[in-house]
Parts: sequence; structure tokens; C-alpha cells
Amino acid sequence: MPKDELFASFDQFWKEWNPAEDARRLAADLVNDKTFPRILPEIGERYGWEARRLNPAVAYLITVSL
Repeated sequence: MPKDELFASFDQFWKEWNPAEDARRLAADLVNDKTFPRILPEIGERYGWEARRLNPAVAYLITVSL
């Protein structure tokens, strides 16, 4: 089974989004918007992202923060 980091690293080449850019947007919103949701499905709904896009962004944040 692929690990989360696989998608966080390579989606920028396979998909129309870049997980690193999505992660920066997510981090900025989490820090700067006190009303920003903390539940993943609600975040996906706010951005209009499905789990397939949101999960690599979250995985990128977790990997970078370790």
C-alpha cells in the first residue's frame, strides 16, 4: 500500500494541484481564521476539495512539521 507521503510528493506531477501549495493555504487559514473548521470534511467542503486533494495537503503538513 502506498504511504500518504507518496501522494504529497508526486501529486504535483500527476494532478492539476500541488499539495505543497494546498498545504500552505491550509496552514495559513488554520492560523489566521479563528472560524476556520478543524474537521476534515468541513475543510474539504469549504475549499470545494474532495478527500483525494485534501489528504495529500494534510499529509504534507504532517511530514513537514515532524
